[in-house]
Amino acid sequence: MLVEGRTDEIVFNSFSEELTIDDIVVERYDGKSNLNTEYLRGLASRTGFDTVESLGIIRDADTSAKDAFRSVQGWLERSGMPVPQSLKDRRATATVADARKPLTVSVFILPDNKNPGELETLLCRTLDSDVAKCIDDFMECAEVATETSPAKPDKARVAAYVAVQKKVPHSLAVSTQRGVWDFNHEVLSSVAEFLREL
Repeated sequence: MLVEGRTDEIVFNSFSEELTIDDIVVERYDGKSNLNTEYLRGLASRTGFDTVESLGIIRDADTSAKDAFRSVQGWLERSGMPVPQSLKDRRATATVADARKPLTVSVFILPDNKNPGELETLLCRTLDSDVAKCIDDFMECAEVATETSPAKPDKARVAAYVAVQKKVPHSLAVSTQRGVWDFNHEVLSSVAEFLREL
């Protein structure tokens, strides 16, 4: 499974462990601009890739889930890989050159295949409503006091939540490894389903 960055790699490794899925290999492509033809063709030419039956790709929507999905579609098409046709039907299977078996490619655009956002947007949805309100009140107060707004509000919300843990884990990645996030929360069910289907 391919994910954007180091934090995503750690989060999805932890998520897979929590779901007791032990046959997923998580690899980061280090930023959406690096998920391109060169990277995907290089991946397909690696020793052993011809035995891979399923490839999952996870990407942040940022400002548009549709645009992010179209971008992934374009790179898959130019790389000669199966191309899912829509966010609703996000899987495609086809025989790839030199492969021993057909390859299924599945795409998930965070946070939910519909809305703008990112991994942190999804994690913020797992927070208890009282906790979320406290964080939002703090954010509003801090914005007034500093006369500035965070460029990535959900990343700031996650950082605020991580900062108030009993033993401050210093980052989203470490907080994930320490069990701060509830991977069994219902809002993560679509991602869990995606992982189980790989």
